[in-house]
Amino acid sequence: VQASDPSGIREVVVAYLDQGNAWQTTNLTRTPTGLWASAIAPADRYIVQVVDQGGNVTVEIWPEAQWRNLYLPFITRE
Repeated sequence: VQASDPSGIREVVVAYLDQGNAWQTTNLTRTPTGLWASAIAPADRYIVQVVDQGGNVTVEIWPEAQWRNLYLPFITRE
């Protein structure tokens, strides 16, 4: 995964459906080339979450590849 932000990247997490149709998650580590990587099993669906140093979260859902920007903390009123 290629991820960058002026404030820096805090973490990159991938959730994926395993062969038993159960969600698994793994934290990626930054490689010397600047990419974020981990060894995971092939899956039909992936969700990549990138968190910057400010706590902002961006999510990509693959295969849909739709970006969602979430700015945390998220506060709602009831």
